[in-house]
Amino acid sequence: MTLQLAHASHWLLQVAYLLPVATFLVWLGWTTLKERRAGKGDGTR
Repeated sequence: MTLQLAHASHWLLQVAYLLPVATFLVWLGWTTLKERRAGKGDGTR
């Protein structure tokens, strides 16, 4: 049995969709982490 892979345009479409979404999620996590670290010393949650 051979593994069937989609052709290159399917992969490119998936990456084209995934890359902006992944970039946004990384940015959101990074800014949330920075805000939590910055707010540790002032007594707020």
